Amino acid sequence: MIEAMDATSEPDTGHAVVTARRSGRRWVLESDDYPDLYCELPSLANARAIVMEAIAYIVGHPAPEATVSIRPVQPLSATVSKAGRHWEVWIPGIGARQSIRRRVDAEFEARRCIAEHLNTAASRVDVDMHYSGSASTACPTPGKAAYSSRLEAKIALASTQRSRASRREESRAYRCPCGRWHLTSHPKAGTKTG
Repeated sequence: MIEAMDATSEPDTGHAVVTARRSGRRWVLESDDYPDLYCELPSLANARAIVMEAIAYIVGHPAPEATVSIRPVQPLSATVSKAGRHWEVWIPGIGARQSIRRRVDAEFEARRCIAEHLNTAASRVDVDMHYSGSASTACPTPGKAAYSSRLEAKIALASTQRSRASRREESRAYRCPCGRWHLTSHPKAGTKTG
C-alpha cells in the first residue's frame, strides 16, 4: 500500500532518509524529507525501489540521481544456524540469506548485509541475533543475568546505573560466546579509565 498526496514543496536534497517501524506484521515507512510519503510493506526486501517510486509520484517526475537510506527503528532479527560445514545467517525482514565460515562472524555479516541492502551505515544497524543448531556454546558465566538482545541488556544497564542499591558499577553490556548478552563492570579492553 502506497499513499501520497500532492507535495507542497519539493525537498532540496537528492537524498532521502526513510524510517521503517513495525506495525503488526507490516513495516511502515515514513520520511521527514518527504512528509507526504507513507508506505506499508510486508518486508523491507524491495523497500528502496518502492520508496523511489513513491517519491517520483510525490514530486511528479522520476529523480534518477536521488538516493534513499532506510533506517529501521526497531532492530531487525537474524537467525544463525549450522548448515553443513558452514553457518547460515537468515534475515527475514529483508529476505536475505548469507553463508559464513565462522559463527563468530555472524553479527558482523548480518549488519553488513542489512546496511548494504538498506543503503545505510552498518554502525546504524541494530540486529537481534538468534542462534540455533547443535553447536550452541555453553555459557562461561552461567551465574550472570543473561539477556536475549543488546537492547534488553542496555535497558538493564540503564536501570542498574540509576539504582543506588546496586553493589556493582556495571559499565557496559557485552555479547557472550553463548550468544546472549551480559553486563560487566570491567571496562572494554584497550580503553583507559579516568
